[in-house]
Amino acid sequence: RMHGKFLLAMRGRGFDLSKEEQNEVWAFGQHYGLATPMLDWTESPFVALFFAFVKEDSGFEKPNPSRAIYFLDRSLLEGVLPDLFFEPSLGENSRLVNQAGLFSVTPDGNDNLVTAIINSLTDIGSINPDDPNELARYIGKVHIPNDDREGCLHMMQQMNIHHANLFPDPSGASDYCNSWLARLVEEHQLE
Repeated sequence: RMHGKFLLAMRGRGFDLSKEEQNEVWAFGQHYGLATPMLDWTESPFVALFFAFVKEDSGFEKPNPSRAIYFLDRSLLEGVLPDLFFEPSLGENSRLVNQAGLFSVTPDGNDNLVTAIINSLTDIGSINPDDPNELARYIGKVHIPNDDREGCLHMMQQMNIHHANLFPDPSGASDYCNSWLARLVEEHQLE
C-alpha cells in the first residue's frame, strides 16, 4: 500500500516513477525520507561516520558514550545471499550517487537483516551461531567515542563530506548553511 501511495503522492512533483521497478521506487523514496522495507548503506566509511555524528543527542535521553557504525562484508555475503543488496540504476537519485549508497533488502519472512544473515549463514554451515568471531567476518559494529561531535563533523567537512555534497538539492544546501551559521554563532559566543 505504501508503494502505491507514494507513486500517487509523487504525481506532478518532477519525477515520473510509475514505470519503475518497486525497489527503484523504494530507493528513491528512502533518500527523501520515505519509510521503506530497505536498509540504506554506504560504501564509504567516512560517509557512514558523517551520518553517525550528524544528529545531536536528544536532551531527553541519557548521554551516549559512543556512536556506532555497522558494516558488512558485501563480497562474502553476496555469495550466501545473492539478492541481499540492491543498487538502484535510476538516474534521478543524485543523493544516492553522492553518498555512495546501496540498499539491503531483508528476505521475506525474516524479522530483520541480522536474523536473515545469521539464519542463512547457519543453514549453509558457514558459521557457528554461538561463535561471534565467525559472524564478525560478515557483519559487525564499530563504536566511536562520542566526545567531540563538532570536531568530527568539521573534519568531515574538510573532506568534502557535508550536507551540501551528500544532499545535492535545496534541503542539503539549507542544512549546510544552517550548520555553518551554528558554528559561526558558537565561535562568536566563545570570543
